[in-house]
Amino acid sequence: MLQINNLEAVYNDIILVLRGISLDVPDGSIVAFLGSNGAGKSTTLTAISGLLDYEDGEIMKGTIEFDGHAIHKMDPQEIVRLGIIQVPEGRRVFGELTVDENIRVGAHTRRDGKAKVEQDYNMVLDYFPVLRGRLKLQAGFCSGGEQQMMVIGRALMAHPSLMMLDEPSLGLAPILMSEIFEIIKRINREEKVSILLVEQNALMAMAVSEYGYIMENGRIVLDGPSKKLMKNEDVKEFYLGIKEDEKRKRFSEVKHYKRRKRWLS
Repeated sequence: MLQINNLEAVYNDIILVLRGISLDVPDGSIVAFLGSNGAGKSTTLTAISGLLDYEDGEIMKGTIEFDGHAIHKMDPQEIVRLGIIQVPEGRRVFGELTVDENIRVGAHTRRDGKAKVEQDYNMVLDYFPVLRGRLKLQAGFCSGGEQQMMVIGRALMAHPSLMMLDEPSLGLAPILMSEIFEIIKRINREEKVSILLVEQNALMAMAVSEYGYIMENGRIVLDGPSKKLMKNEDVKEFYLGIKEDEKRKRFSEVKHYKRRKRWLS
């Protein structure tokens, strides 16, 4: 469904953030996109969404294709109409609008009739029943978990084919985190929505995904089926916090080039 080929991107004409990355998101799949802070994951999502220009960024090389169509030169509104929706990091709700209004605004690009929009609105509330009791409340007064449900619901209202989730577990209690990820799995399975998942909780992300990519300093350094990645010794140490040899060092103590050399060998 989504193909990124040898993508390079810069900020302010000088800061090279993406250094020739390539990745695929097959139709109907959940793909995990992992890496430390500053690795370039959010920039990749921004490039896919067509929003780099609004952040003083630019694609210098490579292509982004969706269903066989090049989209890396399209405007953001065109990309949304194709069915690509990004849920940004940080639960960006419209704080002065109600929960109801925040959910409904996700359908503003649709032209398939009020009946289908209402059908999807009820579908969103079925996935997030706690929001039914908050519909008239201003979004800014909702809890972090409720706001996360709200922005995912808002994305669903756009009737996406591909949903890109940026750190959906950020700041959530473990019980809420598990609930959100279970709903993400249901959305993928029941609504046939492909998902590109950027997530710091590597264990949770690989548990719900079929395939994963690991990014460092603007490059993809490792990829493979999620079950296989979870058995990789470096991934277990650096991302899952599992040490099978007490002599192994912490992630921060191992230089990047050494990790890269081991991963690519």
